[in-house]
Amino acid sequence: MLIIWARLLRQMGFEVTNIDHLILYITLSAGRTARMIEAAEELGKSASVSRACQILGVPRNRLYRARQPQRRLAPRPTPERALSLEEKAEVHQTLNCERFWNCSPREVYATLLDESIYLCHWRTMYRVLEEHDEVQERRNQLRHPTTPSRNC
Repeated sequence: MLIIWARLLRQMGFEVTNIDHLILYITLSAGRTARMIEAAEELGKSASVSRACQILGVPRNRLYRARQPQRRLAPRPTPERALSLEEKAEVHQTLNCERFWNCSPREVYATLLDESIYLCHWRTMYRVLEEHDEVQERRNQLRHPTTPSRNC
């Protein structure tokens, strides 16, 4: 079986002089998975695919998955109820106004609901802040002053 492997590796452009080189190529080569799958396909022509995968240490499901055509994911459509750019700008402006600049979006959401104002869900407020790279602690945090270390 190793002779078949050595022959396959030579066909793929590798120089195999002894068994140690063969094992080294099998275990440490860059792009190992793709090459191992190719080798398993070649070896599967002369032996069973199951046996080839077992010898090479390639899971069969990975081999079968590699045979499947790659699906291209279509861009996700924008939901009908998504906020418009103007609405997002209004939410962003509200979150950063002087009244709410140090409040979490949940607090802003609750305060506005108490006033019978509904802009969007609090999670959407977090998404708007995330679009502007402003998701962080919004409250003023107390920091302890740094003191030089005391070496006794």
